[in-house]
Amino acid sequence: MDAMKKFRRFLCALLGAVLFVSCSAVLLWAAPLSEELSSQWNKLSDKLGQILELREKLPELPDSAYFGADKKSTDRKITGLLHEAQAILLSSDTMKLVERSEQIKEKLPKLRSTLEKYREKRIGAPVKSYNPLSDTVADCDKKIAEAEKDIARLDSELREIRGKILAEMRGWGLKITDAQADVIFSTVMGDDLLKNAVIFENVKDVTEQLSSLLNQSGDDLSLARKYYGMYLTLIDLLLDCQNRFIDQIDSTWIPRVDVIADSASKSLIEALAALNRSDFTEAQKSIFKSNVASNELTAAAASKYCRLLELQKKNVRNCVDNLRRDREVAANTYATVRHISDMSTVMRSGLRLFDVLSSMQLPEIRTFHSDSVRKEFDEITRRLQSQR
Repeated sequence: MDAMKKFRRFLCALLGAVLFVSCSAVLLWAAPLSEELSSQWNKLSDKLGQILELREKLPELPDSAYFGADKKSTDRKITGLLHEAQAILLSSDTMKLVERSEQIKEKLPKLRSTLEKYREKRIGAPVKSYNPLSDTVADCDKKIAEAEKDIARLDSELREIRGKILAEMRGWGLKITDAQADVIFSTVMGDDLLKNAVIFENVKDVTEQLSSLLNQSGDDLSLARKYYGMYLTLIDLLLDCQNRFIDQIDSTWIPRVDVIADSASKSLIEALAALNRSDFTEAQKSIFKSNVASNELTAAAASKYCRLLELQKKNVRNCVDNLRRDREVAANTYATVRHISDMSTVMRSGLRLFDVLSSMQLPEIRTFHSDSVRKEFDEITRRLQSQR
């Protein structure tokens, strides 16, 4: 976080000067990488270098071949290496917090199920029993107390973790509101948004390092081409990450939310029809009325959920469009390889773009209108995640 603050102050100073007219304006130093990313630098550099080497060979390869490399097999290798590089760029303290959060979210439903089980079991439990396999009232009370204590402890830890993640993201310069944080932590796309944020932040740090190395390469065009090629590969990595996120929304999350919405609509129609029948008692109709309200809430929340996913997809598509345009400029400059200062200009421009794009990915929804809607979003998310 300190490294990024230093970098931002330095970048602001650069922007006050004439816009990158010569190598004298090149970034002369780079703030140190985080400990997590620094330990993975050689591995990441190797992956980026492999991708660059394969990309250089790609134009000369046949479209398909029975033996040896071809465009299709090489594209598959490149994609695999991009995913491996993405995994390295997820190295951060923030992702450790996200992983711990996921562990807690897996444990909580099991604990709540145990709590409900022993509350029900207590109703018919004997006060005393000589059967070691039979739970007494006291046994049930003990297990209920243990489950409640564990739930309270994990709930508290989860709130603390979310607070740390939010503070970390704000430390990166993301102007994220509490309402947007609620959406991130309550929807199924939250993990992907957090991963995107971590990758963007680490890509900015790596780009800063490459910019420094580019400056240090002097007139060595072979080194300049290497470092700039790695920068191009980082843009490809971001594009792949964003496109997979869009595909996940289209092919998985929206269809699954539609299934939940359809199920709620069918149950709603059945409950409304039952209210008009004379063979049900008033007590039974009262239950149907409660079911109507519950299904209306689920249907409304599912509709909001789909709208949120569509908005997020639109935001990410805008990011992709911006990245593609930036890549066109960078690729043309890379192909030209005439002036190192041109490369530096494009690379620094990319750093500013990454700042903008990481903010664009934040969810647009402003707030949950009530606790009931918030709880319904949590329930839909739980049901979606249980289908993984």
